[in-house]
Amino acid sequence: MSALPVSIFSQAYPVSKKDMMNYNGRKLSKKKNNFAVTGIRFDEKKTEGTITFTIYFNDVIDTSSLGGENVLINNQPLQDDVTFLFNKNRNVMQFSISAKEYGTGEKISVQIKDIESYDGRILQTFEIDDLSDGVLVKTNSKNKHKEKK
Repeated sequence: MSALPVSIFSQAYPVSKKDMMNYNGRKLSKKKNNFAVTGIRFDEKKTEGTITFTIYFNDVIDTSSLGGENVLINNQPLQDDVTFLFNKNRNVMQFSISAKEYGTGEKISVQIKDIESYDGRILQTFEIDDLSDGVLVKTNSKNKHKEKK
């Protein structure tokens, strides 16, 4: 019986081509694609006088990079008292605004800019005019967002 050379056991395994990063105990791959909005919807509650926006992203949002100046509704930055809510994965953002302060109507324009992803990529500026109440606008067909019924 011949012994195997020690060099066989000391060879390192090949390194994975994906760079990984730790995010709240989960490993996420560092993506090389652009950080972008993949969908947006708003729902106006006329009885309460509020408009609720739901915005979908293709990656995890760095919540510390988000403020009222990053989101413009009808060319007006959001007030400081607006609260941003996120899903567990931090790739869906939701917030409500007063319909009186930002103008109400059947169509709304939205601009989202300068938000960072968790790994430091800057969001491509997203602009949409004539967003209709209750309609989900998708910008990327790969992501599956639920249509409102």
